[in-house]
Amino acid sequence: MLAQFIKFAVVGVLNTAIHYGVFYTLYSFAGMYHLVASGAGFCAAVTHSYILNKFWTFKRRGSRIHE
Repeated sequence: MLAQFIKFAVVGVLNTAIHYGVFYTLYSFAGMYHLVASGAGFCAAVTHSYILNKFWTFKRRGSRIHE
């Protein structure tokens, strides 16, 4: 359970970095409007969060729930 919490926290930190990185890149270098750049960063971070949490943090190990 502690390992799962640590993975969840790592994903959260990575998502924050992705959101800020996409925002900063689009706003500073592409000249995009700040709300649009932030929205794009949010979408990238949410997508990353879903994928990483599904396949790494909450990966099923021998679960028979869906059988």
